[in-house]
Amino acid sequence: MKSILVLLVFSLIISSCSKSPKQDKNLPDEDDFKILHLDIERSKTDTVIARMQAFYKKFDLPATAAKLPDGHYFGESPYDDFQYRHLIRFDIEDGRFSNVQYDEVKINGSSKTADEEYCRKMNEHVPGSAPDITYDKYEKQVEQKQNLFELDAISGATYSMYRLQLVAAKAIVDHTE
Repeated sequence: MKSILVLLVFSLIISSCSKSPKQDKNLPDEDDFKILHLDIERSKTDTVIARMQAFYKKFDLPATAAKLPDGHYFGESPYDDFQYRHLIRFDIEDGRFSNVQYDEVKINGSSKTADEEYCRKMNEHVPGSAPDITYDKYEKQVEQKQNLFELDAISGATYSMYRLQLVAAKAIVDHTE
């Protein structure tokens, strides 16, 4: 009986020590982000919108910077189905987003916004949809609207908006750990 009690106490100690800070704070872990990342890559827009909003709500993530501490934020995704990783940098100053920079970078290190051939093809397919145009517009929208869920989707770059929202959440979570 005494040995069972000792094992029980020992297992409770180990399990309490193995909890991550995210579990204590009800923050998403890497698996949560990977699942949402795949949802964005492989789902229709209405599904993505619902899952993105549910994700932010489940983990009580802010869509605004009003209650976030001042500082520099950085978030990145795993590589997507097309071998791109999504990156965001921004500052929070006095409860406001500023200096927002978003891009998608190929596994070889090349940036979508700097890829002239890719941008040309995107604009041929849907005029005004190239990353060198749309990412700048999304960055400005975040700074003007101060709300990640009030962004206006840009035709031909809607999924880039969702990816931006995903990596912004990652930046917020990583900054609060």
